[in-house]
Amino acid sequence: AKDGEHIFGATFEHNRLEDDHTINPSGHEHNWSLLPSELQNLLGPFSPHVLKGRVSFRVSARDRLPAIGRLDERRYLITALGSRGMTYGPYAGYLLACDIMGYPSFAPLDVQQSLDWQRFARRDKQQAVL
Repeated sequence: AKDGEHIFGATFEHNRLEDDHTINPSGHEHNWSLLPSELQNLLGPFSPHVLKGRVSFRVSARDRLPAIGRLDERRYLITALGSRGMTYGPYAGYLLACDIMGYPSFAPLDVQQSLDWQRFARRDKQQAVL
């Protein structure tokens, strides 16, 4: 606890509009339900309406995979990490560093292609042809 407050949890609300910063009590209820009962007992009575919260947004791609690659000769991109930034970030950094340095990576070609930031343009173009 910091200053007597406990901070935990995050929700994923797929259809939330980016200008909607309303704190949803059902999100608090969901997070509370994920806590082990021993921790719930330790924290005491729960009321979602008295809890504080905040709304934040994470960038994600429509296939929920990161987007990595070279934008042009001098700019590179790692984005769409969503809620998995701590997991995907180091791997994405490694792949991008290999690309920048011209080194081979241990990632299979299909993985590299599935993370390429231009994948949607290619897919959309292929579907338009079909």
